[in-house]
Amino acid sequence: MSPSARERAGPSGVMVVISDSAAGVAIADVFAGLAVEAGVAESGTVAGQLMMLRDGAMVNEYLSDPESIAEALGAAYPAVVGAGRHPQGA
Repeated sequence: MSPSARERAGPSGVMVVISDSAAGVAIADVFAGLAVEAGVAESGTVAGQLMMLRDGAMVNEYLSDPESIAEALGAAYPAVVGAGRHPQGA
């Protein structure tokens, strides 16, 4: 882990690395790695969905209550990962 990174437990108890700089790793790659660790078959698709949620939350944070946005994002991430583990029709 780079000196500018730190770890914390995410909403589901999964450790999340938070970095103040790109440190050579794109956030989409981090999301894809987390999806693989969670057993998601289409990790790139789920990583893209997590990235869209993150981007939307960042914009929405300026327009709404940050605490409620964090709570909604905390519920949405596990739902997306869970759906990736158990895709419809599989």
